[in-house]
Amino acid sequence: MVRTDWKTRLPASIILDKARQSGRVYQVGLNRRFAPVYKYAKELITAGDITPYLAHIKMNRGELKNPPWVSDTSITGGFLYESTFHLLDMCRFLMGEVDTCHDYCRIAGAIGCPNIVVVPSPRPAGISDEDVAHESVRVLEELSEIADRYGVRLAFEFLGFDWCSVTTLRQCNEIVEAAARDNVGMVLDTFHFFAGWSGLDSTDGIDPQKLFIFHINDAEDTPRKQLQDANRLFPVVGVIPLKEIIRRLRHIGYDGVASVELFRPEYWEWVPLKLAQTARGKTLKVIGTTSRTTSGSPPPSASVPRSSSRRPRTQPGSSIASSDLKTHNTDSDPTHVNQVQVRDFTRACAWVSPASQRGG
Repeated sequence: MVRTDWKTRLPASIILDKARQSGRVYQVGLNRRFAPVYKYAKELITAGDITPYLAHIKMNRGELKNPPWVSDTSITGGFLYESTFHLLDMCRFLMGEVDTCHDYCRIAGAIGCPNIVVVPSPRPAGISDEDVAHESVRVLEELSEIADRYGVRLAFEFLGFDWCSVTTLRQCNEIVEAAARDNVGMVLDTFHFFAGWSGLDSTDGIDPQKLFIFHINDAEDTPRKQLQDANRLFPVVGVIPLKEIIRRLRHIGYDGVASVELFRPEYWEWVPLKLAQTARGKTLKVIGTTSRTTSGSPPPSASVPRSSSRRPRTQPGSSIASSDLKTHNTDSDPTHVNQVQVRDFTRACAWVSPASQRGG
């Protein structure tokens, strides 16, 4: 999973744009790069005389009493907090950038994993939706070029939490469309779809080929602003209108896999095989009992149930009629195994396919 730090990148891009518009020079005080000893070390590295493999840093500032900020962490965070930035920049200067996306894409390409999830970072105060869109597109374009070298796709996932910069399916889709890259698509996680108040009609007009990953999860009956990943539940156990969401995806022609992504701590204590079998069974139930809509007008709008004061439903719900949907065997097609979030041993992968293509 790749995440961009908005606290540094977005303000930096705004500063860069302003500097270009003004025609003036904006200087950042990365003074260690200009110290003679580090400049000389850089010359040796560039010439190939030495090759750095490890940085070991010690910082010493004498008596550590004056000025007050040096030792008083209640004022600025202390000497280590204030000076670390310069030393980390010096490491980057001497040893090169740390590029997480390159590493992830290289590994994904080597093991045949088609997708890497890209997650937006928290939204700084005072940042508009236009700023978010501009920066998101810029970063996705940059990462797209890296991923393309390894034959990997990027799946941009909106998060329905208030602190996130991209919280709805509609906002996510607009950013992906603006990026206009073949290897950039979306993740639709039903938990985030519900938590972020994405409207059911926000699936209309989405290019199904741009929906790279579909996570099917349920949630406790808890006020949406209070929902956290630990409140996730197996499908059909909670309050998310999963059947209606699946009808909408079938209507637009989505023909990908549905994977279960569970971050509920109590599930981590289960025997893995039991967890996998339960997740798969409940997923097939909700998919198999959802009527297919492959042509004509879209399915009728359904109201999304609002949270109430009832206690969370943590036990399995009532039984549902068996499914006639054909399951997708991950053993026979390993390209989909890595999309199952609890990995291939779970067998939690199932098709959400139009009847016309699956003969159902």
